[in-house]
Amino acid sequence: MAGEGPLFHPYFTDSPIRNNADVSQCDWQISERMHDLLFENGVYKPSVKAYLSTTHFEEHVDEFTSILVWILKNLSKYN
Repeated sequence: MAGEGPLFHPYFTDSPIRNNADVSQCDWQISERMHDLLFENGVYKPSVKAYLSTTHFEEHVDEFTSILVWILKNLSKYN
């Protein structure tokens, strides 16, 4: 997971993300499938960083977190 403040994006890699070269080495097929599953579960997150704002309530964050955790635990089943 990388980002600053309200910006975030999960990267699928075994290495730390420090620069654009590190990002280019990530597994983008898994990332694309994660985004597909998010959308299928009612969450629109662009393929770039997501943004939290003051319009998001704790319930929104909890729902997103629950869906994301489920996806991450089950992602290998959908590849």
